[in-house]
Amino acid sequence: MKAKIGEGFIKLIEIILVVFFIVTAVLPIVITYTNSFMTKYEAENNYSKYVTEENISDLHMDTLHFVKVHFLPSTWTLEQYAEVLSKAKPYLNLIKNSIILVVPILLGQLLIAPAAAYGMEYWNFKYKEALFVMYVIVMLMPMQISLVPHFIVAGWLNIRGSYLAIILPAIFHPLGVFLIRQQIKGFPNAILEAGRIDGASEWKLYTKVVCPNIVGIIAALAVVLFSDNWNIIDQAVVFIRSQVRAPMSVYLSDIWEANRGIFFAASSLYALPALIAFIFGEKYLVTELNMGAVKE
Repeated sequence: MKAKIGEGFIKLIEIILVVFFIVTAVLPIVITYTNSFMTKYEAENNYSKYVTEENISDLHMDTLHFVKVHFLPSTWTLEQYAEVLSKAKPYLNLIKNSIILVVPILLGQLLIAPAAAYGMEYWNFKYKEALFVMYVIVMLMPMQISLVPHFIVAGWLNIRGSYLAIILPAIFHPLGVFLIRQQIKGFPNAILEAGRIDGASEWKLYTKVVCPNIVGIIAALAVVLFSDNWNIIDQAVVFIRSQVRAPMSVYLSDIWEANRGIFFAASSLYALPALIAFIFGEKYLVTELNMGAVKE
C-alpha cells in the first residue's frame, strides 16, 4: 500500500513538473500573439517604461511606471498588423536577409551532415572516435565561446561583414552529424555487406540504401536547424554591421525600443515560419529523435 502511495506521489510530481515546463515554454508565445491584437496605444502604455498621458494614472512614486503584462487586450483589433503591413517594404527586406542566411545553411547541412555521418559510422580510420568526441565537445560548447575563433578565422579569410562569416560555420556545425550518426547506428550491417559483395560502391550504398532510411531524421534536423538559424542573433550582431543587411531577428530589438506599439505584430509575423515548420515537422521530431534515444 505504501509503495502504491509512493508511486502515485512521484507520478503527481512528474505531472506537475511537465505542466510547469510546458506552461513556461508556451506562455511567452501565447502572450505575444494575444498582445498583437491590442491597439498600438494599449501596447505602448502597458509595456513602456516611459510616462505618457495614458499611463500617468498608473505611476508609482510619482515618477515611475511599471510594465504591465496583459494576457488579453482590452480591445481586439488588427491595428498593429495593419501598421506593420503598411510598412511592408523595410520588413520584407529584413526577412529577405533572414532567408539569405537560413537557406544556404539548411542546404549545406542537409547535404554534408548525412554524408559525414555515414563516413563517421562506416569508414574505419585510426582517430575516428576521437574526432567524434571532439564533435560532441564542440556541439556542447556555448555558441558565444566559438564566436571568438570564428571571428579570427573570418578575418583570415577576409569575410568579416559578409554573410559567409555566419553561413560557413553553421553549415559545418556538428549537430547534424551527431544526430544522424546516432540514428544510423542501428542500421543492419548485413545489408551493406551484401551490397558490397554484389559490387555496389559506397556512394551507391549511401544514396540508394542508407539515405532512403534516414529521411525522417533528416526532416527532423531540418526543422531544428530552421528554427535555430531563423532566430539567429549573436552571430549577426558580431559579423553584420550594416542595419540594412541585418536579419529580422536582430531588428526586432530595435522595434521594441522605437515602436512598442507594433512590436507584438512584427514578432508574431516573424515567428510564423518557425511555427509552421514545427507543426509540419512535429511528427518527425517526436518519432525520429525518440528512436535515436532508444537505440542509444
